[in-house]
Amino acid sequence: MSSNNPAQIIRSPEKPESESDIEEEDEEMEKLEKLETEVKQMARKILEHRTTLPDQLKTTVASLLSSQRPILPHFDSSSDPWNLR
Repeated sequence: MSSNNPAQIIRSPEKPESESDIEEEDEEMEKLEKLETEVKQMARKILEHRTTLPDQLKTTVASLLSSQRPILPHFDSSSDPWNLR
């Protein structure tokens, strides 16, 4: 463990700790390390979603809009639909 870890507990040499206190601290450190790992995994997932979600949303909306677009009859450019002969 590095000395710049804020969770690291500095023990006083003149005050020895009991074995149960040391075990509790070890358990707390394990829990803390597990939580840090989970936070890093969540951060990676968030970053991944931030990069892929906008493209997925754009594709989904475009697909939805195109499926709801009404089908219009195709007019020949040479004929005038308003010109009734």
